[in-house]
Amino acid sequence: MSTDLNYIRLSLKNCEEISLPYKFPKHCWVKYITINGDDEAFYEGGIFNGLGNQKIFLKNGSSKMTIPTYIKSDDGEIIYRSRFFIDPTYKNECHIKKDKLEKTVIAQQKVIKKFSEHLKLLENEKIKFETDYQELMNTIRDKDDIINQLKTNEKKYKLILSRYIG
Repeated sequence: MSTDLNYIRLSLKNCEEISLPYKFPKHCWVKYITINGDDEAFYEGGIFNGLGNQKIFLKNGSSKMTIPTYIKSDDGEIIYRSRFFIDPTYKNECHIKKDKLEKTVIAQQKVIKKFSEHLKLLENEKIKFETDYQELMNTIRDKDDIINQLKTNEKKYKLILSRYIG
């Protein structure tokens, strides 16, 4: 509740005043000015929850509010009408959850993209290592062939030498 005109002007800056009867959009945020004792007061209100019996029902979190649309004298004459404002900038809980989910999806997509790029780099490195491994194995086989050839040659030369020396 507030009676500070600067605060009220600021709070109602983007709001639209409505006249009753009015078909309220689903889950809209309603602010209002009504009588509080002998003075008028501004209230931030809540989410529209229903209308009936010359009252508007609002919900703000777990609290529920009932605001009279007008006040009558004992004669049945309307002596005061509450003023109601709809805040078009209000995002209801569904929009907030949707925004959070969209942010989560975007963050997850970024992570997936990073992991995909990293996986691609690792696969390229794996291919390079496999190629290097095959080249080294071929080199080892070639060296083993040379060593086997040299061992064979050594046996031949030892056999030839043993004939002449021995």
